[in-house]
Amino acid sequence: MQLINCLASNQSSELVLFESDLTISKAMNGVNLKKLSNQIEKRNVIKAIAYLAARLSENFNVGKKFTDEQSSLMAIDLFEIFGYETLEDVVLMFKYARQGRIGDGKDFKLDSQTVFHKWVPEYLEMKSIERENEHNKKKGEYNSLPKWTPEDVQKFKVSDKKETLTTKSAGLGERSKKHFDTTPEYKSPIVNRNNYLSGLAYEATKAPIESLKNALEHFKSKKEQDAIDVIENELKNRKN
Repeated sequence: MQLINCLASNQSSELVLFESDLTISKAMNGVNLKKLSNQIEKRNVIKAIAYLAARLSENFNVGKKFTDEQSSLMAIDLFEIFGYETLEDVVLMFKYARQGRIGDGKDFKLDSQTVFHKWVPEYLEMKSIERENEHNKKKGEYNSLPKWTPEDVQKFKVSDKKETLTTKSAGLGERSKKHFDTTPEYKSPIVNRNNYLSGLAYEATKAPIESLKNALEHFKSKKEQDAIDVIENELKNRKN
């Protein structure tokens, strides 16, 4: 909601500071426009986009600026096309266009064709690449976590933090073996359940719905509420 507050305050300096720190990664963490319209009403979201379009027009090096009606029409069109993107995405797309990071460098006119046929596809492609990079980063972090058996997981609840288990660099399908400070292999202390749940959350994103439902029943039978929350959250995301 920081961006909404900047726009509501009508302080251009605050928006400039917000824009200067904005990245695609941060934009992806915003609320998509459809959800935002349920929080602050659709007309207010469109007004915000129209303001950003008019602001771009004032700072873009073209002879003919947007009229108020043109800004409003572009805002409505962007709301429809960017329904699952964020208001931060709109700010960043306009910023990149102004800086020449998107567009073909020959954008001497500011109209719907330029915005929707050039800028939108190029920006969404940049966002897709960033999303893939973040996914691969998280995947790499997950693959570096120790791989524990169900028996190991039970020790989280009773571990005195002295017992260790070895982790091997084999594939995901190979189970780790338990040892008690007698092996020369690399060891990872069992400290808490957070890493296990992080791994569970990642695996859940790849599992089919039926497997998620089966896993949910399993964790319910074991009364493992934190694992239940992970699976239910993934099911909720799939539904959305």
